Amino acid sequence: MSCTFGGVVAWLQWAKLPGNRFYFAARNPRFAPDRGDLVVYDRVLHPPCQHDHIGIVLEVLDGNLRVAEGNVGNVSAVVTRERNSHVRGHIRIPNDYVYCEITRDQED
Repeated sequence: MSCTFGGVVAWLQWAKLPGNRFYFAARNPRFAPDRGDLVVYDRVLHPPCQHDHIGIVLEVLDGNLRVAEGNVGNVSAVVTRERNSHVRGHIRIPNDYVYCEITRDQED
């Protein structure tokens, strides 16, 4: 991965790994976000850029998501955002997922 999980791009890279495939694009008609999913945003922060923000879905409302996020005015907050506004996609980690640590020696 190109950075740590402190950066949204690392979550995207990890979720898209061939052994994971946990990423679902926002335009995927067969995916519906649910509680516990990560939501990845584009162009939410300033200056706006791709995959610049992430949150955890707490509740799915009609056309909105209630999401726990960090960096909302430099603090953590629970916010309600439009379900389709600025959403790049979602990451869903399966309940049966088992983390297997890879050391730097194994990456090369």
